[in-house]
Parts: sequence; structure tokens; C-alpha cells
Amino acid sequence: MPLEMLELLLGNQAATLRQFARGIDERPLIPAREPQKTFSHQETFGSDLTDEEYAEAALRRMADSLFAKVREEGRSIRTLTVKVRYNDMAEDQLSDSLLEPTDLETTCMVACARC
Repeated sequence: MPLEMLELLLGNQAATLRQFARGIDERPLIPAREPQKTFSHQETFGSDLTDEEYAEAALRRMADSLFAKVREEGRSIRTLTVKVRYNDMAEDQLSDSLLEPTDLETTCMVACARC
């Protein structure tokens, strides 16, 4: 449609709306949401964990998965929180903050051992 006809219908916004309709938009892109500030991973086991070595291996596997996401987003973490829920639904939660942010799970496993 000629711009003159669009101007009769849309007024002074006609040229801008025609550009939008053609997929042309020079405005800066503003993200719809803030970058993720927290990362988490939780898992419910089919039966109670009583083997300490198995529980530690599960924790390491979960940390590996979590830190893969952290690195994928180019981020790092400073505070690590571990929460355990028991079969009676009671919970224990411990946190530790690192001196410097990291994207390495080995650093956080050391911190987790202090929890």
C-alpha cells in the first residue's frame, strides 16, 4: 500500500508501522527478563539413601549437572546451599559462601564438605 494512503489511515505513525510490517525495527533489543540469579538442582530418590558413599556420588552428579548449566550461561556462583529432606518430610539446610565466585564444581564440593 502506498505510504500516502497509510498516512490517511494511520497519521504520522504510518511510516514506522509500515517498516514494522516489513520486519524492520531499529530500536535496541531489551531482554524480557533479568538474567537468572539462582541455579538449583533437586532430586527425589525412589528409596531412602542410607549409603553415605552413594549419597556423596549422587551429590557430585547433581553438582556436575548444575555447574554445566552455570558454565553454559557464562555465570559463576558464590553461595552453595544443600537441603536434605527426610522420609518424615523434615528438612535440614546448610549454606556456605565462597570468598570468590566460581564455575567449578570441585571448588564447591570442598565448600560442601564444610557444610
